[in-house]
Amino acid sequence: MADRLFIDKKYETAVIDKIDAEKILGLNFPDCERMDLFLFAMSLGVNAGYRTPLNAKKGLILETALNNRPEAKAAIYSLSIEELRKMNQEDKLDDKDFAFQVAEEYANTGFGIMEKWFSGHVPNVYQFIKEMDDQYEQLFEE
Repeated sequence: MADRLFIDKKYETAVIDKIDAEKILGLNFPDCERMDLFLFAMSLGVNAGYRTPLNAKKGLILETALNNRPEAKAAIYSLSIEELRKMNQEDKLDDKDFAFQVAEEYANTGFGIMEKWFSGHVPNVYQFIKEMDDQYEQLFEE
């Protein structure tokens, strides 16, 4: 059973360290919980519309932290419900491992998008703000 949410290890330095160093959108630690960064990345992946499997896993968020954030837990399980519906397997709604895997893969897609923003140049903070606004609006429209 999964006891934490993972990211692909390559994004620890390629994305997270840069966010922390440059304090991008306040998503840096310790100003922001890692859960919020994970959810932002996950929302970028959902917006992109595809999941990317993790190659080398690195633990990012303990399950106990997720239990203290009911809105985050709801977002993660909502994604898994959608995936289970696509596969006609709604009987597995309580499968935490599957829910975590879906969330991790969407977040992995999002971290990949952020890595492209960072590659070879200083991050465009305004691009982050636009993406954040778009994701916020989509989250609360439905």
